[in-house]
Amino acid sequence: MRPLYEIDSEIVNCIDFETGEVVDFERLEELQIERDKKIEGIAKLYLNRTAEAEQYKKHKEKFAALEKQAKREAESIKHYLAEALAGNKFKTIEVDIKFRSSEAVKIEDEEAFIKWAEENRDDLLKYTPVQISAEKVKAAIKAGQDIKGAYLEKRSNIQIS
Repeated sequence: MRPLYEIDSEIVNCIDFETGEVVDFERLEELQIERDKKIEGIAKLYLNRTAEAEQYKKHKEKFAALEKQAKREAESIKHYLAEALAGNKFKTIEVDIKFRSSEAVKIEDEEAFIKWAEENRDDLLKYTPVQISAEKVKAAIKAGQDIKGAYLEKRSNIQIS
């Protein structure tokens, strides 16, 4: 099949632009039918790919849930082994279990710590960047508020079904 742009180009050739008259009605009708079939085929391809993507998403979600469950179970087994071995090594031909020491920071009172850090050691804190709530900005503009630096943009979104 020919690309859509070739069909559109031939449709243009069926019209006399000086007079605006159609020069070849029969050819124009054939091209219109071919164009409609082409567009329908492309739309069907879109729908198929969308359905396919949805199936992939469902599989991805299913496998993500299975992955999460397997990780939870593995972590539970690891804790069970840690309790059973109580810090002692265990080694066979198949497995080698060791323990290493580590340190972790524990904050007893987060509010008190943050207040202290802000006054004394700001470098101990990590600030996350501010994020804009597009939904709330949209609602405010629709409610008639003048929001500096923001406006609603009209868009044309294609719907294929």
